[in-house]
Amino acid sequence: MFVLSSFQIGQQMIKLVFPEEKQAEELFEIIETDRKALSEWMPWTKNVKSKKDEIEFINYAREKNAKYQLLELAIIAGNQPIGMIDLHSIDRDDRRAEVGYWMFSKYQGKGIMTESLKHLLSIAFNELDLNKIIVMADSKNEKK
Repeated sequence: MFVLSSFQIGQQMIKLVFPEEKQAEELFEIIETDRKALSEWMPWTKNVKSKKDEIEFINYAREKNAKYQLLELAIIAGNQPIGMIDLHSIDRDDRRAEVGYWMFSKYQGKGIMTESLKHLLSIAFNELDLNKIIVMADSKNEKK
């Protein structure tokens, strides 16, 4: 597992890592568990119907990561994947990208995504030399 960044929330160690096929089953189970809530805001959920679909996405993401067209990271708590965070629509000429993320409902409300986003932004600005990050959010997507 290649760790890009790590931090601690309480007693829990959190890592941002490149996704691996071995995480597909657990990620798919999270998507299944939270499918109703995720599908309200994440249109990609309709395309993830099996572990195989998740493996295909991970391989796609790894290929795009290698070409610097995407920075897709799995969020790991302990040794378990609990969500994903990414920079997409990366424009090297304009030095900008968009950010996206989702996380297992069981881990929400603990500051994990806030810290994950801070670490991703640090990578974006300090390592990738971007100067603009766009977050697109639906005004009705509020914490429940």
